[in-house]
Order: sequence, then structure tokens, then C-alpha cells
Amino acid sequence: MKIYFDGGLRPLPAGMEIATVVGGRAQITRSLGPGTSMEAEWLALIAAARLAITLEASAPILLGDCLPVIQQATGRTRTPPVHRPHLLTLQSLLPLGSRLRHVKRTQNLAGIALEKGSFTAWWSTATSPRSDQDRSGAWLDCSRTAASSRDTRP
Repeated sequence: MKIYFDGGLRPLPAGMEIATVVGGRAQITRSLGPGTSMEAEWLALIAAARLAITLEASAPILLGDCLPVIQQATGRTRTPPVHRPHLLTLQSLLPLGSRLRHVKRTQNLAGIALEKGSFTAWWSTATSPRSDQDRSGAWLDCSRTAASSRDTRP
């Protein structure tokens, strides 16, 4: 099972936002408060791991466009101390046989969902991303392919 993830950062008061996409459906969580774009990417990866657990996915493939986070999560590069708690959380959550892969930004369905969702207002905000509570947002239909999802408005 492929699960796409992406994190972003908007000016305050909105702050961080994350998205995951599986089976053509995106879950977007916005207004997560202050932070950095790197922290948002980590939170999105952790959300993807939690989604894999919820869906009982065997050997899920987690796909994201933030190469530094993927390299840190896979041990290819050193994780900065500020992100070490995120790494430890991820390691405790990853289902057996999970794989992390880097994809281009244009192929990341979660990134496309965040971008497209910025033009709509039918998502919900959630609780603090630092809690262990379920942080569910609204669902956005992303069943179109990445290549056909470009905005074609005049």
C-alpha cells in the first residue's frame, strides 16, 4: 500500500499543515500552530505511519518529497537534535516491512492535496500535533493522477 505524505508551513496564525493520501483520498490537517517546514514534514511522516497502522497495512510504502527527512528517517544522514524526538516516535510506529521513498514534488499526491486544498475551505482543524490524540481532518478527493491534477483555470 502506498501512502503519500507532505507537510507545509503557512504564515501565522495558520502555521504548520500536513496531508496524507491513500487510495485517492487525502486527509488534510491545518492550523497546527507555529513550527518549521522541516517539523511539518516530520509530523506528516508520523501521520503516514499512524495511518498505515490504522489501515493495518502490511509493508506500506511511505512516499514524500522532503529528501532530508527521508534520509534522516532511514539513517542515511544524521538527524539534528531538534528532530530526534520525531525520529524516535517514527521508529516506534513504523510497521514491520515499511519502506520510505522519495518522490518528486510533482508526483507527491499529498503535496498536490495541500496545494489544491489551499483554494478550498472544506477542511477542519485539529488538536495539537504534539499530542497522542487522533488528529483527523477533512477528506479531499485526490483520485486524479498527479499529471492531470494541475489547475487548468483560465
